[in-house]
Amino acid sequence: MAAQARTLYQILFWGSGIGLGAAFTFVIGDISSPHYLLELMSTILVEVPFVAAYALLARKSGWACTLFCIVTGVLASYAMTLPGFSLTPVIFLKAAVTGVILGNMTWCAGSFLRRLFVVSAPGIVFACIFGIPIILHGVLPRVLEEIRTDSLDVYRMFMSEDDALNAIENAMYFFQGVFRVGFAVYILYAVMLSWFSFYFTGWLMGILRETGEYLPPLYTFKMPFHTIWVLLFGAGLWVGELKPVYPVTLNILAVMAGFYGLQGLAIVIYHMNRLSIGRLPKILFWVIFFLTIIVTGVVLVFIGIFDNWFNLRPAMYHKSDKEKGMSDESNSERRC
Repeated sequence: MAAQARTLYQILFWGSGIGLGAAFTFVIGDISSPHYLLELMSTILVEVPFVAAYALLARKSGWACTLFCIVTGVLASYAMTLPGFSLTPVIFLKAAVTGVILGNMTWCAGSFLRRLFVVSAPGIVFACIFGIPIILHGVLPRVLEEIRTDSLDVYRMFMSEDDALNAIENAMYFFQGVFRVGFAVYILYAVMLSWFSFYFTGWLMGILRETGEYLPPLYTFKMPFHTIWVLLFGAGLWVGELKPVYPVTLNILAVMAGFYGLQGLAIVIYHMNRLSIGRLPKILFWVIFFLTIIVTGVVLVFIGIFDNWFNLRPAMYHKSDKEKGMSDESNSERRC
């Protein structure tokens, strides 16, 4: 009886791993690194549930079973994308390992910010492996032509031929700009994916009556004090326009600008929450804010930078908190 139960248990995990890998590949499709870079905002809705699934699996089943499910899932994804090389199994592996780290709350104690970056580690490794070659060597002309052709077919469904050609030229200019900061986009996406996964996993754990981590609200986000020097270093090299290191410094600057822009957004949210002006004025403010995000995004970066020295949320942080990144209220060892 015990042997039969063990066999049934193994078959269950075989099926779970293969099913997760196959389902992920079916939804994501056969994808390459440049295409994935352009589709991140749509794939996040797919990746977050799989990260949460592996987080719950790691919490419930332990190391051996979870690793078994990861291996079988990657193999299933790889088999579905043969005969050519596809990035899909690698993306699945990244999401699964992110979930395993998220499911083990004892791996990193301290502030939520520290825990967030630990969970983001697989995505950061992914960014180094696939993002750095894109910013250093660019994208093959053949791949650019594929993207152009696919996008042009979409535009032709809604526009005249001339309008579609004009739109695709503007789109290709935008796409090439994205490729120039591909490493930064991958890094910021890794953190965003992890953050969303924290909340989605916590929601699932609440449904399953499991204990989840304490998650601080967005308006408490604050970068560690000394990271400002990374931003200033990148800005200095960027202004100098040293050609050998320009692609790397541009991406360092973009990463840090993204994080300080998020800190600026946290400050704006904090002060908007404190204002007693009614719901409608706040809605109008946020609508105008996001409609003018090109301008307001730059403002947010500078607000985040100024907060590094002037502490724009005095009621929340003391001077001693500047070295900590997030306040002690965000300690990841606390439970819901």
